[in-house]
Amino acid sequence: MQKIELAKEIQKADTFVQANACNKLQVIAEQIRFLQSQAEKILLETKRNTDLHHVACNFIKVPGNIYHLYQRSSGQKYFGMLSPQEWHTPHEYMGSFRLEHDQSWTPAEYLVEKDNQLQVLEKVLAHSDGRSACRSIQNIDMEM
Repeated sequence: MQKIELAKEIQKADTFVQANACNKLQVIAEQIRFLQSQAEKILLETKRNTDLHHVACNFIKVPGNIYHLYQRSSGQKYFGMLSPQEWHTPHEYMGSFRLEHDQSWTPAEYLVEKDNQLQVLEKVLAHSDGRSACRSIQNIDMEM
């Protein structure tokens, strides 16, 4: 009788160990999917940034300024300083973008979100020494 009970306990433990391993692997699989989506997002942003840096422009672009993208009927794209509301362009308006200090481009529709993220980071850096900044940055996602 004891051997049967012992065998049942071992089988029960094996089942729990397998279930525990599966749960941990599911967490890792979710993290992999998240990292894949982040990598895809980075690649799309990199392509957009590269494409925008190759757009025709007859002035020096200054980080922090917003520029407006237009497309001629020939297909050529160019940046202008004036928004469509400031002049009546014969060309198609493609969107507005802010040139960031890291030379990336932020579409106008994401400026509020980007500025909020930057404010959080600035607060973390302003209220931390070098050691606690890393710990604070790890908690940013929880605050947002």
